[in-house]
Amino acid sequence: MTRHLKELNKYVNYYTAKTGTTFSELNEGKRWIVPSQVGWDMNQRITGGIPKNYGGFMLDNTTLVADAQYMTMPKGLSADKNEVVLKLMKWLMTPEMQAITYDSG
Repeated sequence: MTRHLKELNKYVNYYTAKTGTTFSELNEGKRWIVPSQVGWDMNQRITGGIPKNYGGFMLDNTTLVADAQYMTMPKGLSADKNEVVLKLMKWLMTPEMQAITYDSG
């Protein structure tokens, strides 16, 4: 692996500390290619963090390792509280909220 990184370093001026910074630089035209995974790609498309003409492609024989988050509610809630919690969960699952949740880790 070290040999590959040494070769790559010939063409990369610096490495950003955050994925979000990398996508910001792509959107600003400072980068022309960014390796990513499906979750980050979807997030950036939803939040407008990548150029509209950005194209992506999948590599063959790769494995996606996804993050996971879970929502639960306690047993025995009153009908009113149960309804509110379910509405909150529904709202949290909207694409806009999922993008924010993904951004904040």
